[in-house]
Amino acid sequence: MFIRDEYIEAIERYLFKEMSEAEKLSFERSIQENPALHAQLQAHKAVIAGLRTSHDLEIKKELRAIFEEVEIQKNQATIIRPTWLPSFGRIAAVILMLVLPSIIYLMWNAQTINQDHLFAMNFEPYRPTGNVRTIDAPTLETELEKAFTAYSEGNYQQSAEKFENVLKINPEERLAHFYAAMSRLAQEPSQLEKARNHFEKQLEITEYKEQTEWYLALTYLRLKEHDKATALLQKVAGRNPGFKQKEAQDLLNQLK
Repeated sequence: MFIRDEYIEAIERYLFKEMSEAEKLSFERSIQENPALHAQLQAHKAVIAGLRTSHDLEIKKELRAIFEEVEIQKNQATIIRPTWLPSFGRIAAVILMLVLPSIIYLMWNAQTINQDHLFAMNFEPYRPTGNVRTIDAPTLETELEKAFTAYSEGNYQQSAEKFENVLKINPEERLAHFYAAMSRLAQEPSQLEKARNHFEKQLEITEYKEQTEWYLALTYLRLKEHDKATALLQKVAGRNPGFKQKEAQDLLNQLK
């Protein structure tokens, strides 16, 4: 498993195809299992994409055409006033066209990349402590125990499906929404809406309220819903002592 201090080096080696086949397979498994690593990888890809705009080739062709025109006009120029001088204004304009979209893209994505980075640095799956079962289970083969087994093993897709099955069997299960949400949040960004829905339902229940507010704030952060994330983080930071109180205050300071 890659730890945070190794993220940048590992990501760069992966993106620049410097890993052996065994290292690549290990890294790709880590991406699936480690949402923080996945978010950091996406942030790196976003920066690279901003520097590789699709219209670069067309702009280079335009530059080439202008330079060819300059050469023609320069050869025909008189000693008194070179007629090709105004063309340099066009060259400057095209160069600006080449650079400006990447600058705008990076500025537009700066907040997105920063929020993805903050999420990656603050998210880690909640680890259940003690006996978390809230319904009677006659054997170890119950759906709820299978769900917790999958969750503890980091198989979040399976645990999400199992916890959601538990809710179909028993909608009153007190912790299934929380762990279904955690399982969704630990996966790809496409799972964020499902995570949000489960966390918001868990808020209506008394159990795990502080934990739910922290992780729902991170969900809002990753969904780019800044105001909602800030409001919940202020709530979490306002409890002293409280679950993730210091982390919430630190995150609020970084979002300013």
